[in-house]
Amino acid sequence: MSTSSIFSPELATLYKENNVKGIEEYVTSCIDDNGGLQSERFVRLNPRFCKDETLNLLKKEVASVFASSTDDLVKEMKMPMLKGLDFFSIPGKFSLQKSKIYTEGRIYGQDLSSGAAVAALSIDQKCALSNEPFKALDLCCCPGVKFCAIADLIEGMRKASTIEGFSGDVVMGVDIDPQRLYVCKKIVKKYHFDSLLASGSDCKMNDCDRNVRLMLYNSDGANFSVQNRGELFFDTVAEKEELKSCKTGNNRKRMNKSARARERKRLKALEKSENLKYNQDSNQDGFFDRVLVDAECSTDGSIKHLLERMKKKNDKDVGPNEKLSTKILSSNKSGNLDELHKLQRNLIVAGFQNLRKDGVMVYSTCSLSRYQNEEIVRHLLETFTNAFIIPFQSNDVEGFDGHAFLSDWNTIRFTFGKFGGFFLAKIGKR
Repeated sequence: MSTSSIFSPELATLYKENNVKGIEEYVTSCIDDNGGLQSERFVRLNPRFCKDETLNLLKKEVASVFASSTDDLVKEMKMPMLKGLDFFSIPGKFSLQKSKIYTEGRIYGQDLSSGAAVAALSIDQKCALSNEPFKALDLCCCPGVKFCAIADLIEGMRKASTIEGFSGDVVMGVDIDPQRLYVCKKIVKKYHFDSLLASGSDCKMNDCDRNVRLMLYNSDGANFSVQNRGELFFDTVAEKEELKSCKTGNNRKRMNKSARARERKRLKALEKSENLKYNQDSNQDGFFDRVLVDAECSTDGSIKHLLERMKKKNDKDVGPNEKLSTKILSSNKSGNLDELHKLQRNLIVAGFQNLRKDGVMVYSTCSLSRYQNEEIVRHLLETFTNAFIIPFQSNDVEGFDGHAFLSDWNTIRFTFGKFGGFFLAKIGKR
């Protein structure tokens, strides 16, 4: 079967230019005779619930769908790089939308490569040694699963620390699109508030009044700074105040018109106080200890998107002569990739400018294109003499069944296998 049989000419050319082989065979092998997905999918446990209890519930749900031992169907992902994130693989045909524990917020649906981007930030016990609040920035935060994972790691780091009663840690998320931010806000509320308040769990859970503050800003990431943050879209401080004002027992009132007005009022008041704080605290050396730039890309490495489109094609929702492509590549606009490349360069520069000295930044995409990955990193290194690559080590790619390998400057590339195509670069600041 030739590559052109299922891929658009633009997508086939991208794969050829980047020496990507075997992807067509892999994509077609993941669709069964009924159009279902045969590949694995991955979930991450919400650390606000008891791990053993959530895992037992997950195994029961999987066992109720598949007539097989759950030991073969629910497997812990023990890659050294993902330590502390509690990832598990489950069958690709298991529907998260029909899962009770997913609806309750006990598990996240998240790809391993996505988790690796967060893990690469190196939020560990060394970070807890400082007496200063820990500050992280997710410059392209939507839809929000990685944003939540950053908060989870910081909370885990503080929980394991010998310093008690520490507070002041913050994670800021940025996106230019209010609709995407609304989705992100729903995800944060689901996993950090709603799931705990609605739970009838007998297992002891962590208090929902967490120390890590989560803030979402409606702003252009390419121009973001603490002095130019844009509109404060969501703040866990405002959410906690709303809970205290309207919670009766364990039930939350629906967010009606008056509740939304109260939220807007609280956000404006908080933003006013934050303006004074950040104008005093910020400096030219950057503000954040950790920065994640999971940049917008052509998504050609996202096997999940390709499989979903393939399934639609099998279900005849896609025209019989239409080839598989991605949103960026299928557009008729000329120079689309060049515009995307420019945006990626601006995002990585903005991320680096927001990084403090001795901090860590991760640049990632779900593209297999060197033009969107290594060339973007090269641009940063040539622009800033105080930027340098923090090389990944061989043990960072252990356990990924050969689908992850070290690339230029010891960055990491995930091939298109079950983990999805992905690129990671870890960058420091002198």
